Amino acid sequence: AVAPEAAIATLKPFIDDEIFTGKGAEPEPFRLVTVAMMRPGDKMESYRALAASLRQITDIPWTLSVVGDGPARDDVVALFADFAGDRIEWLGQKEPVDVAKILAKGALYVWPGCGEAYGLAYLEAQAAGLPVVAWATAGVPEVVENGVSGLLTTPGDHAAYGAAIKDLLGNEEKRRRMADDARNRVRNDHSLSAATRTLDTILRRHIGECKL
Repeated sequence: AVAPEAAIATLKPFIDDEIFTGKGAEPEPFRLVTVAMMRPGDKMESYRALAASLRQITDIPWTLSVVGDGPARDDVVALFADFAGDRIEWLGQKEPVDVAKILAKGALYVWPGCGEAYGLAYLEAQAAGLPVVAWATAGVPEVVENGVSGLLTTPGDHAAYGAAIKDLLGNEEKRRRMADDARNRVRNDHSLSAATRTLDTILRRHIGECKL
């Protein structure tokens, strides 16, 4: 072996959650939020799936705020062209502090997550108190706990995805419970402070306490 004394330890995905946890205005009850780059490939497939799923639930008054930009912007906008003009809000690329303010107004974070390794935006949304509706695919279940901090549906099933969104928008008590669980999950398991504690434990276990 190259390093026979090496040790491997697991460190969960984490974010600096501080800017996302501030208390803002009450979320708008039917406001959906998406934060994602606009480029060909998996991102475009997720936008395509999102548009197809939202077409299943046009009987409820949801609105969608989209944060992001990129070379496929025109193609992404075209996917949603058949929705009424006031349904979709195109906000472009934003700085993290502005993303936090946008998330604070949202009721749900929606992004199927085609090919997502982890998707740190999911953690940012949960830190802001938004339950996530995503696909149970790739690395998404590592950062979203199905039935606790969001709902995960079968990849490619647009009807099921739309139904999950409708379920949470129609059940405020369930949505608020998941919002609280989402915040707590990020703070306890995926925050910078949580990562610091885990790393400290790992180093103490394998190296011992350092004396300066």
